[in-house]
Amino acid sequence: MIPQKLRLLFLPFALMSLTACNGLGIKVDGGYAQMEFSGDMKLAPSVTVPGLTLDPVDVQDNLGLDAKVGTPYGRVEMGFVLGSITASGFTHSQEGSGVLNARFGDLTASTPVTTSLDLRNAKAALHFDLLNLGVVRVSPGIGIDVFDINLDVKSTALTETVDVIAPVPMVFVQGEVDFGAVEAVVDVGALKADVGDASGTFFDVEALLRYSPTPKIHVFLGARLIRIDADGTADGQAFDLNLTLKGFMGGIGFDI
Repeated sequence: MIPQKLRLLFLPFALMSLTACNGLGIKVDGGYAQMEFSGDMKLAPSVTVPGLTLDPVDVQDNLGLDAKVGTPYGRVEMGFVLGSITASGFTHSQEGSGVLNARFGDLTASTPVTTSLDLRNAKAALHFDLLNLGVVRVSPGIGIDVFDINLDVKSTALTETVDVIAPVPMVFVQGEVDFGAVEAVVDVGALKADVGDASGTFFDVEALLRYSPTPKIHVFLGARLIRIDADGTADGQAFDLNLTLKGFMGGIGFDI
């Protein structure tokens, strides 16, 4: 669930969609994605320890988040006279177990832990055509990428939680090559900013290849890459995230 304040950030896109409905059409994609996490993170203890230096904890090797996880995936693309609006979203949940190689919050090194991760992502962008030759289109734009991350790391006696929400305004570029029955589209967004609970660098690439056997129905294959290199404070504890989420998706779509 996106908080009320964040919903207001999507209002311009919702208003523009009224124009889109009378413009160049709507593409709706739905299907299945398989994602995996990699990277590392640090979490400071709840009480400051003078001179303490934290080593990174690997999310795969030490937290046990090394599985490829399936999740529903959805995307809507709406065209209007001067460009397009895109919105997509997915959730990612997984569990694992491992042994800490370093201190993580109040959990000490060599502690066996079980880990639960929930990530929700919603992205919306407004693009304006800089170049549109029919077959080839390049459209820069602006948008917002919302990352909601909840991580619980549990030992037999203690649970450490990282609960972060980062609504990231991004600069986007969308490129498209359209041969009619076959279409490829790539969205690239990036920003270095201080947002929500975290500050750092955020990078997001979404790519789709569509094939339309009929004018109103298409199938698609795609890939997604998200990079988060950020730090901040959650519930009074400093954290440092260096995470990559990547995977593939596929499914069916409709042209309205």
